[in-house]
Amino acid sequence: MTTNKNKTVLYAGATNAIERRLNEHHYRIYPNTFTKRYNYYVLIYFEECEEVNNAFVRERQLKSWRRKKKEELINASNTNGEDIELVSSSSE
Repeated sequence: MTTNKNKTVLYAGATNAIERRLNEHHYRIYPNTFTKRYNYYVLIYFEECEEVNNAFVRERQLKSWRRKKKEELINASNTNGEDIELVSSSSE
């Protein structure tokens, strides 16, 4: 899940390349998207799935939740709601 710098909005999405997708959000690559309009680029929560279908099922589930439930999920692992720094596997 991502949010904007003021943490006023939450966005849930699925991707097979999280670093690329975050860069697309941060640099506003796609001009007519919801994420560009609301400046979603702060990663505050993520899960990994082995199967792509499971990822899309989970995405739909998260999108159906009310904000309070999403915040509880986020706070369980990221109590300060800080931007999560990803460690690139290509930097070894």
